[in-house]
Amino acid sequence: MNDTVTIITSATKNQITKSFGAADHQPLKFSPGSEFLVSRQPVHGLLSLASVIGGLEDKPTKAVIRGLPLLPENEPVARQSQNFSTTSHHWCMIDIDSLAWDGDLQDHEAMLEYASYQPEPPSWRTCCGSQGIDKNLVLVPA
Repeated sequence: MNDTVTIITSATKNQITKSFGAADHQPLKFSPGSEFLVSRQPVHGLLSLASVIGGLEDKPTKAVIRGLPLLPENEPVARQSQNFSTTSHHWCMIDIDSLAWDGDLQDHEAMLEYASYQPEPPSWRTCCGSQGIDKNLVLVPA
């Protein structure tokens, strides 16, 4: 697999990732801002994809997006459709916030297994194409 991962970083250093709190794991409020620095990281397989995504786990000012930047890197841009192009990847992000999941929130493998058998939401077609999900895709929780 030769692919890239597009990473946005808050230009104002605001937290742009969701945080969950309390015993009921409700999302906490945050203000992601409107301008971002964009970079692309190459990935060549599951290990490099895991490394890129794992490197973001403790960086709340950074997030992965599906699009490819149309403007030069290292210049603040708005996260608007005219600044990014759509593209297919060898991996697919799944927005797990909308899943009717009542299992263990730490059991990511079970959550992904559950998600892969749900009806395809429109966002999957963005990265997987109109033919549906290729079972060889790497599914990445968004």
